[in-house]
Amino acid sequence: MIEWLAVLIRALSFIALFHAAGAALFLTLFGAGVPSAGPRIARQARFAALMAAALVLGHFSLEAGRLSGDLAGILDGRMQQLAWRSAAGTALCLHLAGLLLLMLGLSRVPRSGGAGGRLLAASCCGLGVLVLVGAFLSLGHTVDHPHRPALAALLALHLCSVTFWFGAIWPLRQAVTLEPPASAAAVLERFSRMALWMVPALLLAGGALAVLLLPGFSAFAQPYGQLLLAKILGFGVLLGFGALNKLRLTPALRRDPAWAVPRLRRSLAFEYGVLCMVLGVTAVMTGLYSPD
Repeated sequence: MIEWLAVLIRALSFIALFHAAGAALFLTLFGAGVPSAGPRIARQARFAALMAAALVLGHFSLEAGRLSGDLAGILDGRMQQLAWRSAAGTALCLHLAGLLLLMLGLSRVPRSGGAGGRLLAASCCGLGVLVLVGAFLSLGHTVDHPHRPALAALLALHLCSVTFWFGAIWPLRQAVTLEPPASAAAVLERFSRMALWMVPALLLAGGALAVLLLPGFSAFAQPYGQLLLAKILGFGVLLGFGALNKLRLTPALRRDPAWAVPRLRRSLAFEYGVLCMVLGVTAVMTGLYSPD
């Protein structure tokens, strides 16, 4: 019972955390192109950061119970001390520090009219994302692996790519909703050009991680491997949505916005939902199973 509760909270924390971090990156890179949508995107990202902080604290509060194998362990002082001294305690501190930096940067975004303000906001957001990536690198299956350095670099690349992709989807939907069609199309086109490099990096890093972590093809008959296949299927669906948006709906946004806007909003909402499911699968993989 406690394991599944921890996985549920972990999955929700992934969604809130990657939304906040990705939206902060989006505003850093594309904020000038979304003057109408920017304040709303920043507001939603700040709320996501607060939710992420509450969820990572909630997940950590269960760690003592998981160590003892019973919910009663949450009230055991000795187990709580063990949890704080574990990698989970280090990861919690890094998560909270990263989220605080995001909040500082996001609080400056709507008001950062001058170059100094924009630089401060971008620095806080960028540093916050890096600290959050470091939190994920501090625990998990890669920590005690013989190929730790390579795995850490690949995982960092994978996480940065996921943050960029996931975090941009809802802000792009806000841009399509609130910005003039030509402005929204320009932002979508710029995002697509950057995604041409980021998405292959994500897939290559994910593939290399699987090769290094899985003991062989027999792993795909086990729960971890089956969940990994579900993630791959999910990314295949996401690539289909990305191709639809890039090749058909974004060009149509300039020619026939009345037709394209509702379809783009719907496509981006579905894409966001699929990525949420992929993050949920990741939480189950990393929380309950091992690649060995």
